[in-house]
Amino acid sequence: MFERVIERARCPQCRGGLDTRIFNRADDGHIRDGLALCNGCGAGYPIDNELLLLGVPELMPRGAANDFFAKFSDVIAGRGIS
Repeated sequence: MFERVIERARCPQCRGGLDTRIFNRADDGHIRDGLALCNGCGAGYPIDNELLLLGVPELMPRGAANDFFAKFSDVIAGRGIS
């Protein structure tokens, strides 16, 4: 995931800007895993295997976000992200 893509992306719920919390980078420097956090409403959107899962939670594939948050729960808690 290119950081410049996230800089241009907007929250689908409130149209606020997104900040990133990077967990892992790919060899080419792209974001492999992380979290995009909305500056407006505080919603969090997973970046999983270089894909930004930017969707309204009710419309996302069942379990996609849950799997991500379970996979990175220690990292998220360790960084004080709620």
